[in-house]
Amino acid sequence: MDSSKNGEESVYDIKSISNYKGMFEDELDVVFISFMTIVNHFILFFSEAYTGKSALFMSQGIRMLGHIYTILYHYTKNLELTIHHSKTAIIYFTEYINQITGKDDTMFFNLSLKDAIVYVYTKTIYLVPDTLREKHVLTVLENQQMENLQEAVSIYDNMIENFVLHNEFREMSTDNKEDTLTILLKSLKNTIIAYHDNSLFITQHIIESIRESNMFMVNNHNMPFDVIHKHIISTLTHDMYEEST
Repeated sequence: MDSSKNGEESVYDIKSISNYKGMFEDELDVVFISFMTIVNHFILFFSEAYTGKSALFMSQGIRMLGHIYTILYHYTKNLELTIHHSKTAIIYFTEYINQITGKDDTMFFNLSLKDAIVYVYTKTIYLVPDTLREKHVLTVLENQQMENLQEAVSIYDNMIENFVLHNEFREMSTDNKEDTLTILLKSLKNTIIAYHDNSLFITQHIIESIRESNMFMVNNHNMPFDVIHKHIISTLTHDMYEEST
C-alpha cells in the first residue's frame, strides 16, 4: 500500500475534522484569485471534453462551482482542501453530464441537470460532517470576510458566465479560448495586486470593476466579442494605469 498516497488522501478528506482549521489563514485576494483560476480550468476542460453541449450546462456548472468553493471555504477555512475538491467537482460534473445527455443534449433515464448538480454536491459539500455544521460559528470579522468573498464570487460568476456564453467565444478553438481567458485572468490578477491594501478583504474597487464589466456585456451583448473583450480589459486596468502615471 502506498503510504504517501494515503497521506495525501487524508489531507484532503472532507470528513476528517483534523483538516478543518480554526481560523482563516489566507489573504482573501489569494482565495479569490484561486477561485477565478479554477473557473477558467472548468471552462476549458468542459469546452474541450464536451464540444457542442448546451450553454445551460456551462452556465450551471460555473454557478455550482461558486457554491461549492464558498461553502467549503466557509466550513473548512482550508484553502488547499477547498481548491482540491473544487477541481474534483469539475470532473464529477462533466462526467455526469456526458452520461445523462445524448448527442442532441436530450436528457434521458429521467435524469436532469439538477440531478447532476446534486450528485456533485453529495461528493463535496454534503460530506461536511453534521456535527461540525451544528457547532460551526464564525466571528463578526469572519462573517464580514465571507460576505465579501461571496459577493466577489457571485459577481465574477455572472461576468464570466456572460463572457463565455457569447456566441463568438463559444465558436473559438480551445487554444483561442485559453488565450482569451488567460489575458482576462492576468488583467484581474494585476489589478488585484495593484489595489491590494490589506489581507482581510477583497478591495471594493475590484468588485465594482467586475460588476461594471458585466453590465457592459449585458447591455451590449450584440457587440463583436473582441470589442467586448477589449472594453473589459480596459475597465479592469484603466484606473490602475492612471495611478501609475
